[in-house]
Amino acid sequence: MIHRYNSFTEDLLLENIINESFIYYTKDFKDSLIKLRNLKKSTIAQNLLEVEYTDVKPDMTFISLGDNEGDIKFTQFKKALSLIKKVEDSEPSSQNLYKEIERRLSDGTIRQNDVFDLFTDSNYELSTKSRNSTGIGRLVNQIFPGKYSSKEVEEFVNNFKNINKPSENKFLLVKGEDIRKYYLVSNYEQEAGDLGNSCMRYDKCQKYLDIYVKNPEIVSLLVYVTEEDKVLGRALVWKLNDHKSSDIEDAEIFMDRIYGKDDSVTQLFRDYSDKQGWARRTYSGYSQVRNVTYKGEDHSYVDMRIKLDNANFNYYPYMDTFKRLRISDNLLFNDDNEEEDWSLTCTDGTYEDFGGVWSDYHDRRIPEDEAVYSDWEDTYILRNYAVEVTLGSRRYRGWYPEDHDSLVYDEFREEWINENDAVYSEFLDKSFFNEDEEYIITWVDDDIYSYAYNKFRGDNELVSDQWTSGNVISTRKMDCYSYLEYNDIHLDIFDQIVSLNERDDYYFNDLKVKVYETEDGLLSEEDCNILGIEPSGKSYTTDELAYLFRNPNLERILEAANEEKSKLENTISGKQTRLEFEDDEEYIKKVEQKIRKLNWKIEVLEDWIE
Repeated sequence: MIHRYNSFTEDLLLENIINESFIYYTKDFKDSLIKLRNLKKSTIAQNLLEVEYTDVKPDMTFISLGDNEGDIKFTQFKKALSLIKKVEDSEPSSQNLYKEIERRLSDGTIRQNDVFDLFTDSNYELSTKSRNSTGIGRLVNQIFPGKYSSKEVEEFVNNFKNINKPSENKFLLVKGEDIRKYYLVSNYEQEAGDLGNSCMRYDKCQKYLDIYVKNPEIVSLLVYVTEEDKVLGRALVWKLNDHKSSDIEDAEIFMDRIYGKDDSVTQLFRDYSDKQGWARRTYSGYSQVRNVTYKGEDHSYVDMRIKLDNANFNYYPYMDTFKRLRISDNLLFNDDNEEEDWSLTCTDGTYEDFGGVWSDYHDRRIPEDEAVYSDWEDTYILRNYAVEVTLGSRRYRGWYPEDHDSLVYDEFREEWINENDAVYSEFLDKSFFNEDEEYIITWVDDDIYSYAYNKFRGDNELVSDQWTSGNVISTRKMDCYSYLEYNDIHLDIFDQIVSLNERDDYYFNDLKVKVYETEDGLLSEEDCNILGIEPSGKSYTTDELAYLFRNPNLERILEAANEEKSKLENTISGKQTRLEFEDDEEYIKKVEQKIRKLNWKIEVLEDWIE
């Protein structure tokens, strides 16, 4: 609705202005018309050049190129005069000059260079003030109403766009692996037009293009690219090396369907092909594969055949013109004969084999030697798009489409399974075959003494036994194995929560303790202090479970801890003297802190001894 309204208001602007005006062109616009007249033999361009310096409807003057392709800018004649008068009014001495400019603009006697100078002179602001935009096609229809057909105007518009395209854009004829590059959408300048709608533009389609890439002597790709090597359009170019109809008997090269970002780019390809003397596809419709333009003439019912050097590939692209492949002799045909051979009209990399079997899943015939039967779909499917389940319950085995919802991939076995034969591990964040399930210890609580009569607390997680190799430690390798055996704990342990000590035994990282050799056996530094024993220089690392389970001195340490606690409590209560110069408040804090620590130690030992 908005677009129609804008078009309506533009037409009013062009139609409802008085006729007393002269049309003048700026240099860039006039140069474009001259190029079109000389290079394209454009009648419309010639007619537009002829009406300059005349009084025409509508009121448009100082016409220049617009900001967008195919657009122009203009100023109404009276607006242009008012801008000029505004400057001359500010300089009274120039009144006569203004009148002379007005007279010459109004009677068409002004020189061309003066028109150019007026437009570019920043004092008059003719290039920036009161400018309107419209399309070049609308200008043609307003100046020459009914004179040209819509097709003629469209062709002129496309040529007008092309004549002003940046000169850095260029055509390249590439072959081999470069074809993949220029097919890929990430190399497009813009995802628009037929180019932006191409079904073969995706990364997943790169492997489909072998039939082009592996026949470099037969097929090339013509691409139109920007200075930054971004694609504006592309078309396959074939060597006609086999049979062709008499209409194009002497043609050696055929340009396939054009994929351009807009009609102007498509026209560039047509012009390029015609200049090279190639035959080219006339229309882009699905069934118009036998319409060919050659040497300026359009031909119908043209037969062409191409002999490939290589034709047997795992994947094939969607083919616009040469849709039929006879694999037995590597021949491509531009017809729709569906009684034999392969039809290369699939967008998923496959082809339809008219001598094959019907597939409800693919909704077409597929090659019998590439088909497998799926009980789950009750139809044939292509082996390349199927997965065979051989693991698990017999009722869930067989061939599935690769995108079937019930499929689960067990990456540890590297096999597909049915979801009913799978379990999920939160710890691994993966699913796997349920007969491989195993629980391991993945965490231990560093506060192992906070639960009476339960001196070990941790987490057990479900994992696959196909994963555990190299990731777990057996309880037999733990320094605290005797404790674990005594408490009937036999699960393997996640190797990231343990470390190897100096004696090649493992200990729990979160329960780490250093023990020293003494006359009374192995003791921690803390317990040495409680017993008043000097630790030796020899030590090793273990965990609290191993240390406490093997320690014969626990009752003795408990007794000494109670005695030390009693002394400290007497000190605070005043029953035991202390040095008078000590900071009383700070001293009491230290004593209370030590008592709390002893209380915790006493509670641990009492709980453990029980």
